[in-house]
Amino acid sequence: MQFTFHNTVSIFLSIIIFACAPYSLPRERSLYNEENAFKFYKSSIDYFFAHEYQLALETIQKAIDMNQSYAQFHKFKGDIYFHINELDKALLSYQNAIFYRSNFADVYQRMGEIYVMHGNYDDALKAYHKVLVSDQKEINAFLKLADCYLEIEEFELALNNLKDYENVANEYNIVPETEYYFLLGKVYFKLERYDDAIKNLHKISHIFDVRVYYFLGRCYYSIDKYDAGLVYFNKLLNFDNSVGEYYLYRGLYFYKKNDLEDAKKQFKIALELDESQKDAHYYLGKIYELTGNREEAEREFQIYNAN
Repeated sequence: MQFTFHNTVSIFLSIIIFACAPYSLPRERSLYNEENAFKFYKSSIDYFFAHEYQLALETIQKAIDMNQSYAQFHKFKGDIYFHINELDKALLSYQNAIFYRSNFADVYQRMGEIYVMHGNYDDALKAYHKVLVSDQKEINAFLKLADCYLEIEEFELALNNLKDYENVANEYNIVPETEYYFLLGKVYFKLERYDDAIKNLHKISHIFDVRVYYFLGRCYYSIDKYDAGLVYFNKLLNFDNSVGEYYLYRGLYFYKKNDLEDAKKQFKIALELDESQKDAHYYLGKIYELTGNREEAEREFQIYNAN
């Protein structure tokens, strides 16, 4: 069989078309999808900032349909759900994000927040550990870990993470967050190292923070410095006079000063505002006992013991 020049050229062109067709068409289609996916992603962001959350969700889903392997799309979808407080859906989107990008520190951070909101501290701890594995400079994860360990009463582990935070902060010349000093103060309070707690809490006491003032007041009461403690509970009451526990501690101050009438008033206010302040019943019983009112004393002790 003889091949003419015409036949040779035809075969050569056929080979080129056959070889290129399977690759060129999907490539063009892939580029088209990717460009449009990012257009939908940008539009979704615009809808989000315009508070059009349903449109934002619909549009980011279009981007995902065109390119589901881009982790940032899933992350943004999770952020929308997080913002509108649909946390289970947010978590699912974040899980999809880390399926495509396992070292996504921002996603692990947000997952940790959701687990904490659900009271799931075991999974929160895992998430925050993965933050540090993904990005060692995300040192605030140490603070989150310490906070979780405080919630499950693993105080030494909380303290270890705070020390790790301090070491890395020093290494990178980072000024410690105020949250670091608060958590350190809280850990030392839980470990009954009250002087250390006071030392660290005072470093941030110039900034009004209910949590800081509360633990400073508690620390001073724990070392029998009632005058110093009362200063902080008075400041807290000036900020919010609806918290029964603050009146309980003010009652304790007057009780320790043997001002029984003022103490009784404070304990009664504490119970009016918050019936769970059962220690107020105990001290009311002691006051009635000291003033010879045995019947009232017995009643208060019975209520205290029943709780």
